[in-house]
Amino acid sequence: MTQLAPRLLCLSGARPSVWRDVRAATLIAQGVVASHRSAAALFGFDGVRAGQAEVMLRAQRRLAVPATMDVKVHHATALEKQDIVTVVGIPCTSKARTLVDLGSVVSADEVLQALIGA
Repeated sequence: MTQLAPRLLCLSGARPSVWRDVRAATLIAQGVVASHRSAAALFGFDGVRAGQAEVMLRAQRRLAVPATMDVKVHHATALEKQDIVTVVGIPCTSKARTLVDLGSVVSADEVLQALIGA
């Protein structure tokens, strides 16, 4: 077993991946959810690829991401219950919230493609 974070282990042979890091980040602290491109990829939005793990939490909270994980952390001033759903066991932003957040990390054309495909 390999320790990713305090109280968080993974199989020693498991290769690093976006999905390992997204899931691990959501387990490190309460209120952390997959967001932006990671959430869009979980929903299967057209034209969106999760190249890096992206998560979100409320602005007043902090997330200490271990060096063993490649995670981009976004902070939101408001992250309400209706903004959070679970997809394949991973808490993430809702489809509507994800489409809004995508605009800050991808082009308008990519957001439009994701919206049409959603």
